[in-house]
Amino acid sequence: QTKLKNKLRDIVKHRTSNTLGVLINKVNQVLRGWKHYFGGIGYPRGVFFRINGFVVNRFYRWHRRLSQRRSKYLSRGAYEKLRQAGLEYLPTTR
Repeated sequence: QTKLKNKLRDIVKHRTSNTLGVLINKVNQVLRGWKHYFGGIGYPRGVFFRINGFVVNRFYRWHRRLSQRRSKYLSRGAYEKLRQAGLEYLPTTR
């Protein structure tokens, strides 16, 4: 989990000029690979849930750095808004 979080931090840095779409594509690649590698071991539901929350928080912090306005990505429906933007979450059900 620590290496995954560090990799996600490197992708969604505060000081990046990438657009939301580019960041989501990169994050999706990492999450997809991590899910396929670790998803079949034990019961990963709790870990996947925490990673999903971590990803949403990183996007919130990234958006807050870009603008002083309130972020729509941590308001109500943040998970759904990021999903509509193309983010693929780790499955929290089997």
